[in-house]
Amino acid sequence: QKPGQIRLAVLTNASGGILDDLTVYRLEEDRYGLVTNAGTRLKDVAWLETVKAEEGFREAEIVDRTDEIGKLDLQGPEAEAILQPLTPADLAGLGYYRFIRSSVAGRSALISRSGYTGEDGFELYAAGVAIGGIWDALIEQGAARNLRPAGLGARDTLRLEAGMLLYGHDMNETITPYEAIYGWLVDSPKDFIGSDALRRQKAAGVTQKLVGFEMTGRGIAREGHRVRRNGEAIGTVTSGTFSPTLSRAIGLALVRSEEHTSELQSPSVI
Repeated sequence: QKPGQIRLAVLTNASGGILDDLTVYRLEEDRYGLVTNAGTRLKDVAWLETVKAEEGFREAEIVDRTDEIGKLDLQGPEAEAILQPLTPADLAGLGYYRFIRSSVAGRSALISRSGYTGEDGFELYAAGVAIGGIWDALIEQGAARNLRPAGLGARDTLRLEAGMLLYGHDMNETITPYEAIYGWLVDSPKDFIGSDALRRQKAAGVTQKLVGFEMTGRGIAREGHRVRRNGEAIGTVTSGTFSPTLSRAIGLALVRSEEHTSELQSPSVI
């Protein structure tokens, strides 16, 4: 990873369970920025401090800057056209999962071509005192292109349509990257916390697997609903909602690995 690049990563415990999924920004050769889930921030910081102490990384410095930095997501097919007049940065030349330091609406900002909606767009980081001004400028600039504010409920629908996971629902400390969709993030030859457990699991095979599904009938599957085949429980729904794009209900479920086949077309969810 080079400065200016972003990587998706997972923090794992000794048994290979996922403590959090996060993005890692390489700010400089020896300086990184970690963007965690809001609900896991304190746990993540405590975990990093514990690892630092136990592994002897005395020269490493960990600083929680949550209260200093604000963040806005500008997502959708018009995102670049809306943002470009507000920044001198060359957005067309900014690749996916790349970032640049520049300014937005005259305020210093880090512009990242990333997001968690399945759409093209940007994540904007700036000082907390400046983020309100950037918000106002975006709303004004985007008015002619139908820009609208959206909350986490809308983002949740979009990320689920794109098959993206939500920590605490589709993954947690009892679910490993191989059981979710994050097996590709595991660098098996390297040693890291949880690597031995994950190598053993990869060799033996997983006993459960996260899958996506569509509902063929009415109703929406909600987290905790049981998935059954021929009356037998084979798994549990982890996320579910109505998809405006598909005009039907969709979701994710953790099912027994032997049921993770193309034949799992329309299980009942109750």
